[in-house]
Parts: sequence; C-alpha cells; structure tokens
Amino acid sequence: SESREFFQEALQESVSASLRAGTIVRRLREFVSRGEINRRVLSIAQIVEDATTLGMVGAQEKGIQFSIDIADDTNHVFVDRVQIQQVMVNLMRNAIEAMVASEQKKLHIGVSSTDDGRIEIAVIDSGSGIDPALGDKIFDPFASTKGDGMGLGLSICRTIIEAHDGTIRAEANPDGGTIIRIILDKAVKEQDDGQ
Repeated sequence: SESREFFQEALQESVSASLRAGTIVRRLREFVSRGEINRRVLSIAQIVEDATTLGMVGAQEKGIQFSIDIADDTNHVFVDRVQIQQVMVNLMRNAIEAMVASEQKKLHIGVSSTDDGRIEIAVIDSGSGIDPALGDKIFDPFASTKGDGMGLGLSICRTIIEAHDGTIRAEANPDGGTIIRIILDKAVKEQDDGQ
C-alpha cells in the first residue's frame, strides 16, 4: 500500500539522517580533540558583534527586539573566532525559532565578567522555553528541542565550548523563555598590535 511505502521511505530517510548526523558529530569531536582549532587572542566584543550581524539576519522582520550589552571589562579571549561565532549564531537562530509564537519577542545578549575572572556570555530569549525535565540534556546529540531538525546544533555548541575549556548550560528564564550561559577564560591581550 502507498502509506506503507511512504513510511518505509520516511524511515529510511530518518535512519540515513541520523547516520549522517552521527558522522558529523564524530568528525567534529575528532577535529576538536586533535586540537585543530585556530586559537588567537581576540576581542570578545568583536566576536559577539560580528556573530549578531549574521545571527540576526531577518529577525527584525519577525518582530524581534534585540539588545546587546557588553561590559567594558570583558576584553579578550583565546579562542577560534569561526567556531565561537558559529556557536553564537546557532544559539541566536534557536532563540529566534523558539520565539515564533511568543507574544513578546525579546533576544538579549549580555557579556560580562564573572567573580572568578572569567567571561560569561548569556543568550536570553522570551521563547517557548525548554522542558525542565530535559535540562542540560538538550546539549546531548539528538536531544532535539525542535519538532524537526536533527538536534545537532546544541551538541556541536557544547563540543566547541568544552574544547575551549569552557562550559555551556541552559536555565529557565524567570520571565519565560531560556537563558543559555557560556563561560570562557579571559586572555591577556598581547601588547603587539603590529598584526
């Protein structure tokens, strides 16, 4: 029957999708564990601002109010620019998607120093929120918080952040929505500006 063929096809498709996804995760983990990350001392403000240019494409048309607040004392981190920007863009895209049905669509990114001299990046949205039962499991491969999608996004984010000796965690936003907090080590700016 037609519906049976359809289901078999759908099953095939999802199996090959998860195999693909598994390969991506494995490759990324190998890549990261071999230390193939191109780390430099960079301005965290610059990284976050560049990422928002990319991550916020089309967000205003969706009625999203966006704010960003970078504390002056955050300065520099020792990171792979492309990878950290990829994490930021990923988190912004997730937040925008989570706010589709929200009455209030607010996305805030805050960068501040922690008491122990590290840097925290908080991505705060007023979206549908995450299931409290899931908690930090949302960072496991295939724990997709979306109906579709392979749920790879957050797992890759965690792999990248942990490769930078950082941490990433999710918590409920008291005002509704989600807060994702990333902690990274600060770096001392090298005095050589002749780059």
